[in-house]
Parts: sequence; C-alpha cells; structure tokens
Amino acid sequence: MKRLLSLTLAALMLAASLASCAVVPSASTNARIRVTSSDALDAAAWLEARLGERLTDRVVLGTDAGEYDVNVDTLESDGFFIRSFGREDVVFAKTPEGLDRAVRKYAKMVEAGAVADATYHEGRRVERLTIAGNDVSTYAIAVEGASDYLRSRVTSVAATGFADLVEYACGVRVPFGDAEHKVIFRETSDKSFKEATYAYRVEEGDLIFEYSALLGAIYGVYALLENECGWAELSFGDDSLAESDLVDFAEGTSIAVTPPFVNFFEAYDCGYHEKLNMKYTHTAATRAMYVHYGSTVCACHGLQNEKWGGVEPGFHTSQICYTDGVTFDTVKNAILDRLDTRRELGDNIGEELRYIDISQADNLRYCKCAKCVKTYGEEGGAWSGAVVRWANSMASDIEDEGYGGLRYLIFAYHGTNKPCLTKPRSDVFVTFCLDGHCYRHLLDGSQCQWESFDMAGYWGQGVSLNNVDYAAWIAGWGELCDADNLYVWYYTLNNNIRSYSLIGHMWEDFNFIADCGAAGLFWEGEEFEGFGVNALQYRLAMQLQLHPETTKQEYLSLVGEFFEREFGDGWREVLRAVELWEKAQIAAENCANCWGYTTIADYSSLNWEVYAEHWDEMLALLENAIGAANSAKQEKALKRLSLTFLYNGCFGEYFPAYEARDAETLAKLDERWTLMISRFGEVGIDPHGFRGLGFEPDLYICDTLEETAFTLWESERAKFFPEGTALRDAPTGYENAD
Repeated sequence: MKRLLSLTLAALMLAASLASCAVVPSASTNARIRVTSSDALDAAAWLEARLGERLTDRVVLGTDAGEYDVNVDTLESDGFFIRSFGREDVVFAKTPEGLDRAVRKYAKMVEAGAVADATYHEGRRVERLTIAGNDVSTYAIAVEGASDYLRSRVTSVAATGFADLVEYACGVRVPFGDAEHKVIFRETSDKSFKEATYAYRVEEGDLIFEYSALLGAIYGVYALLENECGWAELSFGDDSLAESDLVDFAEGTSIAVTPPFVNFFEAYDCGYHEKLNMKYTHTAATRAMYVHYGSTVCACHGLQNEKWGGVEPGFHTSQICYTDGVTFDTVKNAILDRLDTRRELGDNIGEELRYIDISQADNLRYCKCAKCVKTYGEEGGAWSGAVVRWANSMASDIEDEGYGGLRYLIFAYHGTNKPCLTKPRSDVFVTFCLDGHCYRHLLDGSQCQWESFDMAGYWGQGVSLNNVDYAAWIAGWGELCDADNLYVWYYTLNNNIRSYSLIGHMWEDFNFIADCGAAGLFWEGEEFEGFGVNALQYRLAMQLQLHPETTKQEYLSLVGEFFEREFGDGWREVLRAVELWEKAQIAAENCANCWGYTTIADYSSLNWEVYAEHWDEMLALLENAIGAANSAKQEKALKRLSLTFLYNGCFGEYFPAYEARDAETLAKLDERWTLMISRFGEVGIDPHGFRGLGFEPDLYICDTLEETAFTLWESERAKFFPEGTALRDAPTGYENAD
C-alpha cells in the first residue's frame, strides 16, 4: 500500500542513524536493548525476561520514532512496525499497548529463528468502502416510518451507530440529509416482522434497512457489517474488523432474518469488559447499541420490588393471595395511578412505557386458603393457574380503563414452573426460569438420570428434579402460550473459582429452547471475578442469537474463532484443555445444579479420576498458551482461566495424596498452590475475599494448601474414599476445624 512507502524509503536513513541516535537507557541489563521513550521500559523488561541470552541482535524500541523518519501516527492504538536491518532490529508503536503486542510478536520471531518485517493495524482498517460501487462518501442517511417515537430512537441509536461504525472502519462520516445516494432506515408495515427481525438490501444503489422495532434496526446494522464487511463479533463490543483495501456492499445484496428469540440480553451485569480492561472502540452513541436488547425485559419479582399500592409479599416468606379481591384492587389501582401519571408527563403508553412487572416474590410459599386451593385443583394441581388467572384479569381490567398495548410480566418459577390449564392472554408474558436445572447434561432431558435440584419441603418430600422435568415444563408452556409471549431465563451461574463449562452443548440447548416456542431468551451468567469460560459462553450466545441459521459445525468453528480472539496464538491448546475439563465434568455420575450453591468445595462437581488423569496435560497446555499470548490482555485472561484448573486439581488430588502419605505428590501440589496464589495477584484478585452471589460473603482460600484443605474442604474429605474408610488424623492445629 502507498502508506508503507515512506517507511520503506526511510530504511536507509534509519540504518545510518541508529548508531548515533540518542536513546533512553532501559531498565534492562541487556545492553542490546535500547528504548527511545520512557513508556517503553516495561516492554524492554518483558523482552529481556522472555528472550535473555537468545537475544543476539540489537533492538531499538519505543513510541517515539521521530529521529528515524518513521510516522507512528499512521498506526492505530494497538498497531506497530517491526523492521529488521541485518543485525539491528527496530520495533515502534503508537502506544504502550501497541508496543506490548509488538515485543510479543518480535519475541516469537526470534524464538522461531527468523525476524521478518511486520506491520499491524496501520491506518484505517478499510481503505475504501463502497455501496453498489459508489463511494460511501456520496451517501446520506434517512430515517423513515410512521411512528415518531421509533424514528427518534432509530435515529439516535441505530442510524447514528451505523455512521459511527462506518467512520471507524474507513474514515468517512455518512451524514443525515439529502445526497445522490441514500442509506435508508425504514419502519416496515409487514406484519410478519417480529421485534428482532432484521432485513437489509442494496437496491438501485441505495442501502435499505427494514425493521418493525429498534432491536431489528440494531441487529440489521450488526448483521450487515459482520456479513458484508468482515467485522467479527460486533454484537458483543469486543470486536475485530479485518483489514481490507476495498469493501463493497454489492447491488442485489439482500437478507431477511427472524432470530429465534425476540429478545436476548444478560439479566445480570458481569462487568467482564472492566475486569479484562477491554475498551469499546467506538463513540458513546454507538455504545448505546450494545446495551439495548429489546423493549420488554424478563419478569423479575415485580410484586416484591414494586410494592404496588403497598402490597409487599415476603422476599423469602410468602406470596400474595391470588384469589383475594382487596389485594387485586390495591395492585390494580396502583398500576392505574402510575399509568395516569406517565400519560400526564407525555409518555405514550405502549411505547415509552411498554410493560408492567407483576411477577411473584422469590419463594415457593403459595397461599393455601380454600379459594386458592380450589383454583389449584381446577388447574390440574398447578399453582401457576392462580397466577395466570390473576394476571389475565389484571390485564383485562386495565385495558377496560383505556390502557391497551401493555405487556404484563409473570413468572413460571419457584413452584409455578408447571404449566396450568388456563391460557395466558396474548399480553401476559411468561418468563420460565431454569432455576436449578442440570448444567452437566443437555437441556432436553435426554442425558439426565439423577437429581439436579432437591426441592424437598417445597415440591414434596423426597422430590428431586432434573432436565427431564424442566424440558417437559418448557414444552408445556410453549404449547399453552401464544407465539410471542414465552421467555426463558437461562442460568449459567459460575459463582466462583469452581466454575463449569457449557461450550460443548450450548448449541443444542439454544435450539431446544427455540423449538419449544420460546420467543425471548434471557441469560444470567454473573462473571464476578471472571473465572472459567462464562464470558466466552455469553459471547457465543450473542452470535447464536444474531445468526440462528448457524449449524453445529459452524458453531464449532465459531468456538475456535472466539478462543483465538480471546486467548491468542495458543487458542488450540486452551480449547483442548477446556474439552478435557468438560470430559471430567460429564463423567461425574450425577446431575449438577446450575447454581452451584456458591461452594468452593464440591466433590460432586467433577469426576476426579478423569480430571487427575489429564491435569498435567491441561496445565501444560495452558502454560504453552500463556507463552504464546499476543497481548497483555490475552495473557491476563489466560492466567485468570488457569486459576480454575490449578484449584480444581489441588482439590481433587490433595486428600488422596494425604491419606497415601505421598510426599512427592504433596510437594507438587504445594508448588502449584503457590503458583496459583501468586497468579491471583498477577490478575488483580484477592484470594482471601473474592465475590460470590452474596449468600457466602467470605468466599476465600488460604495461602497454604494444607490450611485450605483442613479448614474449607474437610466436609468433602470422606467422599474421596469408599464408605467406612478410616481416615488419618488431621495435621496438628486442625483437629477441631469445621
């Protein structure tokens, strides 16, 4: 490309000037490394630590290349130049972030035996962008549609976001207004369009997006840029745009897709971006696209949280009486008061205010009065029948008061999972919660043979559940509800360092939920300290939502792509380690509750014989991947992931080694435990107080393996051995540990 010409022409000047140029001494003891700027000292120290005596050529590195007639301003923030001149190499970047990437790239070249010229992220990712052969600079944006509210929202979020992203890609800002050619955002009158349906086409030189709701407009922008521009994982925000000389949205390009779920979002914030220091690359207006996931959320304990008219069921103690007229009228009047107020403020009911949450409190204690019990009997024994009847009446009465177009949110959760006989109205939206389902096996129930969730005392003494039950309940609600008003709340609660992986069967679970007729999917997967692979699962879920046509083979390929972006050149090793981890997870002879109950000591979580068989291999794979990381961010993500593998292995092998008086294994475990504690500090987590779900505020581990084992794991000790095995006394000082 032309932009590289100046660097090539500068090569002779550079080679001649290296010997005489003033440089800033590095912190390194290796005289062959010199830096041109003080912000390169960390990179120099890293390079020396990595290469040591293998570094035989002289290296100059820094973010200041002015003396060499090399323009680093043409680089992106993470971009760099590497050039080799015989026995002298130069590494320049625009920022310390770019320099970090550059020295890692350079180190791998030295280790491979040859240093070659390299350029990374110079200039715009896309040199020229055209639509039907016309330069994008000849276009203007127009937003069309009958709804003032929707036009306003699409303009401020989706259309502005499109302009932001195009400018980021090629440097051209597409304005709003009149021009020779148009980018048209058009609200459709086609009734077949769902809220998430997106369509785009290039027709007579114009680029046209069609949608029925804001979500469809946003998805259309994502899909166009991912499908036609090579912009990977744009929907998550930690995206990667391929470099290209020319991208053309060709005449006749056309696509229309209805995702299986009207709505997808993470119900609880994981803060993953902040934990790994990830930054959105786009403007504030564009970032609004990443936090908008539809106009109706899941049910979330509305009666408990809203306290409509002072009606306040107990958080863990009681539900309201669903057949009591006074309670019904109190809640209804409180809702009407709010609707009146919002209308007086100028809000359009059904647009600015779209839903009312009247879902039950977070417990299983349903009313046992004569009228409620009679209702349960009439509904096939399902407690949900009283809830659905109550919500149907509420929706009907409020509509009679002149407020139509609303959605009323209720749960199928914590006792009301079982579908009833009364059909919910089309404006009563049911959120089915997979609370306690088995994460270890397919959601369709085909693999479960044991219990996942012991609800004794609630469902009935001795009753235990697994995915056979949950699958039947979801399918039953799908048959009972209209096409658009069943949502599923999907749990992946990796509560702490004892996380689990769903990579192996996410694709099957998503397709099963869609086949059952669910219109919305909500994801609860708290990251907390970011252990395990939950963030990758969330990212994969976003892609499955945007691209429902993804086959199983395409999904597996996507897994590889995401692992590579997350973990760098060693991604294959990481994926192999995760596969071995899942092997031990699936081999455990029991079902497993998706909550995990926040415990950091759980014998049942893995098959420890299988895990021990592969533990050395898994750790070696991860260490190789750490050495192959392309950036400090990737290295941090890998070290964070390694904590789970180190912890699991120490937990699984300690008590057998202690009983066998195996000094060699115990020494190995102590060494790995020390590495783990050190690595906690490297990734910025306090091992003595990392967060859990809030039920166990002191989720901690100790500095030594022995102390952790005999103060935190003691309850699981006997499970490693046949029943009745006589165990050794605990070490001195731990005899009375709980």
